[in-house]
Parts: sequence; C-alpha cells; structure tokens
Amino acid sequence: MNWNRPLSLLTVVALGGAAAYFIVESGHDHSAAGHADHGHAHGAPAETVAAKGPHNGRLLHHGKFTLELAIVERGIPPEFRAWFTLDGKPLPSSAVQLTVQLIRP
Repeated sequence: MNWNRPLSLLTVVALGGAAAYFIVESGHDHSAAGHADHGHAHGAPAETVAAKGPHNGRLLHHGKFTLELAIVERGIPPEFRAWFTLDGKPLPSSAVQLTVQLIRP
C-alpha cells in the first residue's frame, strides 16, 4: 500500500487544525493589560511571536513540508488562504488536500 497519500492527508489535517488554533488564539488579548482586568497576574514569560511567511501568514512546519496560512477579511467575507512548500519549493494547491475550520468565541 502506498502510504504517501494518507500520511500527507493526515499531516495537512493536523497542520490545519494547529493553524486554526493559532489563528483563533491570536484574536485574544494576552497582554498584561488584558490580564489586569480579571484581578491577577500570571507572571508568565512573554509569548513568542509566530513565524510569518512571505504572504504575512503563519508558518507551520512538519519535516520538509511547510504550510503558510492566512485569513483575509479586507472588503470580502473572511476566508483562509494557504500556500504549500516541500523542500522549499512551491507545491500546487492540487497536490494537497486541506480543510480548515475556524470557531470564534
């Protein structure tokens, strides 16, 4: 059995889920001022900034595969845009199957 296709699909679904989580989390106010509202500080170190790709989307890496995922809302209903690379070379969108679900609180 050829495991490349199922493994690629599983990788893309996992990366898509992680990307959706990071995008949803980026909409929350995690600053010190935001935490001061509820009366206690956590003393946690500052959050790391997610890596940005050439299209200003979040970069997610899995081995030699990279997914850049961005949400676009300028003058249109919100939609995700995705770019894929393998070994640093662009992949056509037809080579990858991606499903993203965004749940906003």
